[in-house]
Amino acid sequence: MSRKQRNNAEVERRYVPLAEVRIKSQTPERSTLKGYAAVFDHPTDIGNQYRERIARGAFRKSINDGADVRALRDHDPGRILGRSKAGTLRVEEDAHGLWFEVDLDMRISYAADLARSVERGDVTGASFAFRPIVADWDDEKRERVLREVALIDVSPTTFPAYEATQVGIRTRARTERKALGVLRRRLDLLRRAALPRTRGKQQ
Repeated sequence: MSRKQRNNAEVERRYVPLAEVRIKSQTPERSTLKGYAAVFDHPTDIGNQYRERIARGAFRKSINDGADVRALRDHDPGRILGRSKAGTLRVEEDAHGLWFEVDLDMRISYAADLARSVERGDVTGASFAFRPIVADWDDEKRERVLREVALIDVSPTTFPAYEATQVGIRTRARTERKALGVLRRRLDLLRRAALPRTRGKQQ
């Protein structure tokens, strides 16, 4: 059975194995890092729960609407590398996926460390954070296709595959715990409401 998901408030992070990052140019004060944070139509396993694909056009509306996207190191808001509205980060959607280019300030220690790590080949992957806006679910295939997302950040990552899997598991577990808690509270209210009527009948 197929169904649509719309406007999920949960922030999710994904790593796509085919994504890549590399240094484009370098000066003593500035390096330019570029690559793909997402690739279209590449199935990704999400925590052994379901498979997911990103459809072409998924990022277009968010980018065209002027989303203020950040470039972060390992999705850490305390280590910002660039920002769309500051002109230090550029993102666009092309036929391959979500492309980005960020100007690294080499006077900032963690930015300089990242540039060296990419040059050495220690950091080779990237990922992105987003909120799903429109997604198609196929319950039989256990597959989700992202049709439209709100883009939040792009991130060169050290352990991206592990992070993506763990976020998927935590999000699902948290949702299930909330639903179970609501159900328990409702059952408790029903039991309490039934007690006075039961006592009245016994008298």
